Amino acid sequence: MYNKKLSEHFTLGEMSGRRQDNIPNSEHLINLVILTQRVLQPLRNKFGSIRINSGYRCKEYNKSIGGVSNSQHTLGLAVDIVPLNCEIEGVFKYIVDNLEFDQAILEIGQYSQWIHVSYNLGENRKQAMTAKVTNEGTHYSKWG
Repeated sequence: MYNKKLSEHFTLGEMSGRRQDNIPNSEHLINLVILTQRVLQPLRNKFGSIRINSGYRCKEYNKSIGGVSNSQHTLGLAVDIVPLNCEIEGVFKYIVDNLEFDQAILEIGQYSQWIHVSYNLGENRKQAMTAKVTNEGTHYSKWG
């Protein structure tokens, strides 16, 4: 099951963390296919390898890691990624300037950076932000 391809280079295992307790239902699986085909695969084609930090999260798993209750991850509409062969800011700018997306957030933690990107099947807000993650919380600001 984890080897099920969602797009040319991405599998269900990558998008679910290969957790046996984190299996998407059919609606969430459709969302994951669309997200990988419209966002992740174009990024992979342009920039090369991309690590998935977090993709689909069932509600129980999302709660256990401190995710917000209305997270798009729980619907299969969001993914957190790190490009492996290029600068993260360049990939983020490419997403904002060239791809259809709902939210793109360049997240900057104390020890790492990643990109949260989501895609809605309906209207996408094209909301681009940066987020500084500290011990005191996360502080968002508009990109650009």
